[in-house]
Amino acid sequence: MPTIINILEYLRLNSTTLLAATVVALGFLLALKALSMKTAFAQRSKGLPLPPGPKGLPILGNLLQIPKVKPWKVYASAEWKKQYGKSFSILFFILSERRIESLSIYKFTRRYDLPRSVRPTMRQNWGFAMMAYGNEWRERRKAFHQFFHNSARGIQPVVEKEVRDFLKRVCVDRGVGVWEDLRSAFGLILLRVTYGSYPKQPNSEGQELLTDLLSIAQTLVLAAVEYLNPGRLLVNVLPILRFVPAWFPGAGWKRTLLRLADLTDYLHEKPWEEVLARAAGVQSEYPSFATELIQGLAEEGTELRARQESIAKDAMGQAFGAGSDPTTSAGYVLLFCLATNPEVQRKAQHEIDSLTLGNTLNNNASDGSSDSKLLLSIDDLDRLPYVQAIIKEIGRWHTTVPFALPHMTTADDVYNGYFIPAKTMILPNTWAVMHDPDRFSEPESFRPERYLSEDGKKIDTSVLDPASGIFGYGRRICPGRNLANDIISLLTLNLLAYFDVRPPVDEVSGERTTLKFDTPTSLLAIPEPFDCEITPRSPRHKSVLEAM
Repeated sequence: MPTIINILEYLRLNSTTLLAATVVALGFLLALKALSMKTAFAQRSKGLPLPPGPKGLPILGNLLQIPKVKPWKVYASAEWKKQYGKSFSILFFILSERRIESLSIYKFTRRYDLPRSVRPTMRQNWGFAMMAYGNEWRERRKAFHQFFHNSARGIQPVVEKEVRDFLKRVCVDRGVGVWEDLRSAFGLILLRVTYGSYPKQPNSEGQELLTDLLSIAQTLVLAAVEYLNPGRLLVNVLPILRFVPAWFPGAGWKRTLLRLADLTDYLHEKPWEEVLARAAGVQSEYPSFATELIQGLAEEGTELRARQESIAKDAMGQAFGAGSDPTTSAGYVLLFCLATNPEVQRKAQHEIDSLTLGNTLNNNASDGSSDSKLLLSIDDLDRLPYVQAIIKEIGRWHTTVPFALPHMTTADDVYNGYFIPAKTMILPNTWAVMHDPDRFSEPESFRPERYLSEDGKKIDTSVLDPASGIFGYGRRICPGRNLANDIISLLTLNLLAYFDVRPPVDEVSGERTTLKFDTPTSLLAIPEPFDCEITPRSPRHKSVLEAM
């Protein structure tokens, strides 16, 4: 065995010599590896450069350079644009320009998936917004789309009823508690559209369930958006960390994710159990997602039935869990913008009053039987271009989800002359697009007129519609966007028709206070609470509201 003998003899040599030889050998191997990687990269990139960006540290990369406070504004700042342009890389590829629209429509449907490091731990893979592309994703998305597209007209009475009830509560409370009233109203719409007609009484057991579900949904949405944020957790940068046990020192993040997983299971299972318990012999007051899915279930105990129930729970959980907070946030923004822009409010009210419906209201119609019909409908928007412009500006002025859901490239790609390697995280900065001064003059100002033609009589279709970005992109676009838009449109129409929204009066000075708009740094930028005064425009408006 001469080879082994020679090796043993060699190992008896001076250890320093051996160490030096080892270092030289390792250095040579690393150099070969680096050369090989460089050659392979040159072949893959075809000579194209990587996107510009700040120089990172070894191993950690740019982890320590990620802005801690409202990063969507930092990335869109003049300083960053001057150094790196509107698209750059910092652990991930930031898109802060209008081109993300065209990029997303085509390429996000082919080569982009979601990063998966924390999703399995949170047990949120059942939500198709978080689900990997494939047959399971398509089945759930199809079920969702079929109901919300085909039942749009049937859903309208649900939306109208809850908006009407909200307006009547505001008429009594004058804006006190409006935050919870809005949240409850929008939550009830989603609950009834998704699961059926309960709860019918404000203090019923169903109302308690609604409160629980809303709180859980808010917690989970905030957590999902926050923890999917690249750089928020080290596991998103080093995926191998997902195998760290929860008891391990420093793994508090994983213990938190596991607690969130329990809430996820509750939101996923509890409403479905309630629906099945109520399904036998109960006719729903309105069409619902649950009713449609239950009617199509196969025989119990079959494999098909199990798959159908899985699809139903997943799709309904997605509908309720992801829709409440962004829609409620838009309602808060509406109140703030009306209260701080009285000239916008007056102009919109004048436009509404010019309608026959508005004139009937203002001319003190004596036929009380028509009062219940005086809730303006979505169809009235066609004759109200300025109100349409307000609704668009609400979505642009404050982007509740500043960054769209992060995507990850599944193959090498090219964007705007830059090489994007496979497994690069893509983060569309929707806030930057909606506040681009090259596209929207004075982007920080609330100016609905920017969407109108020169004569103010119609919408200028050449201006970027915020709906093209605020609901996401490509296959990850929010499938409930039409329902969300209908809710906000109906609320905007009738709030303007019946109420004046103003800042509260300071008890000491007797003057109207100055409202301040602020949001947390969380990637779900729901406005912080503020006080406002909401009063009927006249005694006649009040009497009509009370008679609805």
